[in-house]
Amino acid sequence: MLWILTVAVVVALALAVFNLTLTFAVVRKLRDAPASGHDPDGHHPTGTGREGHSRAEPLSVGSVLPAGVALEPGTPVQAAAVGEQVGPFRVAALDGTFLTQADVATGDSTIVFLSASCSACEQVQEDLERRQHTFDRPLIVFVIGREKQAAAIGARLPAARVAQCALGDDVATAFGGVDGYPRVMRVTDGVIAAGGFNLDHLSGVHRFVAGPA
Repeated sequence: MLWILTVAVVVALALAVFNLTLTFAVVRKLRDAPASGHDPDGHHPTGTGREGHSRAEPLSVGSVLPAGVALEPGTPVQAAAVGEQVGPFRVAALDGTFLTQADVATGDSTIVFLSASCSACEQVQEDLERRQHTFDRPLIVFVIGREKQAAAIGARLPAARVAQCALGDDVATAFGGVDGYPRVMRVTDGVIAAGGFNLDHLSGVHRFVAGPA
């Protein structure tokens, strides 16, 4: 009779340990699961990922357009802090001069933020090469990357003043907190008047809707 009780106690203890193991495993899996709004493959259904454009909220200030991703028709876009005053900054340009807030304080200027490592930036850069001598206002290009990358881009844009910068530095902060690339802006009398992801977005409308691709 005693051995039966012993076996029953052992079985009960084994079941308890098994249940605890399962419980800890479930808790660990829930804790490590991806946050809501992101699937395990890294898509962003409510952000600016390729999968999310059709059901995403309108892209707004601070949105980052992934490299090479085109906007779907009908997507409202505002890629710059339109209406904000350009803040103070000072950065050395490739021509040996310094770019400061004073360079955009009066008149119109075209401001471009590029990276040497994204396909969308390459498209903007090629457009700049074709159109750089047609601008009736100063063209300033900030290259997000290394000095050699900035120099390479600067060599292709002799009509522009080119400088190196980084996301989160004084330059990016001065222009409304640029947090992605490419970014293209028109600054009028020191105020960001328009913005977008390419030169064609610099219309007189501060907020536009993407047309057919």
